[in-house]
Amino acid sequence: MRKVFAERANTLSRLRYGIALLVCCLVPTSAAAQNNGTLVEFDFGTLGLVDVDLFNQLTPLTVTNFLQNYVTQGRYTNTVVHSIVTPPGSPFGIIQGGEYQGVTGAPTIPQSSAVNLEYSRPNTAGTLAMFHGTDPNSATSQWFFNSVDNTAALGPGGSTTNGYAVFGWVVAGMGSIGALSALPTRDFSDGGKPDWVHFPLFNSSPVVLNSVTIVKAHLAFQNPIRATDVDGSGAVTAADLNSVLSDLTIHGIHAADGAFSGIGYWDVNGDGLVSPSDALMVIDTLAIASLPPAAGPAAGPHGMAISMGAGPMAVVPEPSCLALAVAGFLALGGYALRRRTRHALSLRAAGA
Repeated sequence: MRKVFAERANTLSRLRYGIALLVCCLVPTSAAAQNNGTLVEFDFGTLGLVDVDLFNQLTPLTVTNFLQNYVTQGRYTNTVVHSIVTPPGSPFGIIQGGEYQGVTGAPTIPQSSAVNLEYSRPNTAGTLAMFHGTDPNSATSQWFFNSVDNTAALGPGGSTTNGYAVFGWVVAGMGSIGALSALPTRDFSDGGKPDWVHFPLFNSSPVVLNSVTIVKAHLAFQNPIRATDVDGSGAVTAADLNSVLSDLTIHGIHAADGAFSGIGYWDVNGDGLVSPSDALMVIDTLAIASLPPAAGPAAGPHGMAISMGAGPMAVVPEPSCLALAVAGFLALGGYALRRRTRHALSLRAAGA
């Protein structure tokens, strides 16, 4: 067993050394990380916590409305989840709230001005979106989680012409999303609330959202819970390294200033660039994971795996995964060689 750990550690060390040399060969222009993201936490009490990373730079109007008009004003405190639908009884799966303060008299929360629709990415599972009526620019306070992949049903041309704007994705708490989705519902629409057709119950009582709070502001292209968890899976694996290397192989070193779409956090070290330095950070984490098990379990925020000790084999790179990583590294080496060759030729031409 120790031999296996040693071999994995040596492989990671060699890969780390190679990328370190590549970092020295490639000297990128500096780029300041200016875009901010916001991590918020939904507190569903016994049903758990859900941490959501908001897309500040992708949907600025929607995020500003959500934070300034509702979260910071405490308008979501002690509100009810009034609709939960799931397939196959429905063509889509959502968990919806943000409108009612309670059940008795069904008072609605104070509404601010509507925001224009900012649809830019699909309603995939684990994302947070804003609800709107017939007018696509009528979204105010109602939010919903996509508990399943609603790309077709809630995208443009699905159940609405223009789709629904996704403005964040879950980075911790998908277990709570699953628990909410499994709750029984009853039809209370005959009480004057037509949208209470799928009203959820927990222990025969309404589902209460205790609060939505801002946890922290963070760099938009960096995972707010654990930087080296590039794909937001909840654990640092070889797939995270492969993701960074693949991105670098395709695009080279580049500024992390594009529209983040909730598919990965490429800027691991938060310097505003996607570079081999980001891969080095992931390799360091994987190298720690390759060490013999520590005494006692280790866990990160919300029970997130932090890859200390042997753990599941998914946390430690398998040979096939490392082969992909090495292939990406070799491609990066070719990129560096081409760049240095072009530079040398340009200098020779200038001298001539």
